Amino acid sequence: MNPERHEEYRSQAVSYRGGAIFNAFIDLEDIINKSVFAKTYMNHSQSWFSQKLNECPVGGAKKSFSASEAETIAESFRDLAKRLNCLAEEILAVKDID
Repeated sequence: MNPERHEEYRSQAVSYRGGAIFNAFIDLEDIINKSVFAKTYMNHSQSWFSQKLNECPVGGAKKSFSASEAETIAESFRDLAKRLNCLAEEILAVKDID
């Protein structure tokens, strides 16, 4: 893929809430299990999360994340980052006994 074209598409995607969330999960696709994320952080099923993430029409209305749901996702990412940083510090703090 052309890197310049990719950056152009990414810039367009992150210009609105739904696109920014979708792009984040594309970037983390091999790292974050969306089903577990939906249950752990959103208290919803994977299908609910997927409908919102992909902006699927359900019952005639297009589903998308509300502002408060987007805030929950952002705070969830901050929580994950904090947890990962703490784990990294624990690993670095261990003295080898070899």
